Amino acid sequence: MNTGGTVQLADNGTLASNISMNGGVLDADNSLTISGAVTQAGNATIDVAFRQDPYF
Repeated sequence: MNTGGTVQLADNGTLASNISMNGGVLDADNSLTISGAVTQAGNATIDVAFRQDPYF
């Protein structure tokens, strides 16, 4: 994902992939599991909805 991009994850589940972020937003609306590596650079953010749980 590059600067200015947004990936919105609206359902529960597992993201079984490596994620490379160079800016942009990973927006999680529900609890989710990320089973791959997460690499953040630049102004990248992970936004998790209130009272939801991310698992890495």
